[in-house]
Amino acid sequence: GSFRVGLAIAGNIFTATSNPRGRKRLIGRLYLTSICACYLLAILAIPAVQQLIGEAGLTLAFQLISTFFMGFGGAVPSYIPGIVGAAFGKNKGVFLAYSDGIAFGLSSLVWKVVGEAVHGGGSGGWAYGWAAVALLVVICALVMLEFFESYFVRRCQHPRKEHDGYETIIFV
Repeated sequence: GSFRVGLAIAGNIFTATSNPRGRKRLIGRLYLTSICACYLLAILAIPAVQQLIGEAGLTLAFQLISTFFMGFGGAVPSYIPGIVGAAFGKNKGVFLAYSDGIAFGLSSLVWKVVGEAVHGGGSGGWAYGWAAVALLVVICALVMLEFFESYFVRRCQHPRKEHDGYETIIFV
């Protein structure tokens, strides 16, 4: 549901934005939405916070809203590897296989940590798990926005020139 809503709303904004830098800023903001939602889920998983909220139904409502925004924010960025891959022409399959391998490798490490944190329970459990997911999304955002800068923003602004400097994630 939230993924489709994200594609419908943010996807249309992405498509309507012709400026590559504007598209990059949109992607950065969508990643930020997902990151904040993951951290909110981590905070909501802390038993002391659940006790402070008091009512389980209210905690569940906050969790559902956070989950919605996490999916909304990840909808458009999930299509970026395919868009970047198109720049590789006949070698786009090699690029997509390589980027999938890197993504699966990184995520398997994070999910190992998440699984251990959740399985171990204790006072952290899901709070540590969601914080690890947020960290994975931060890493993915950094990598994805640098790819976007390299393959779309700089190439559109200076197609045949050497680049003295460029905007990084810090300036999004």
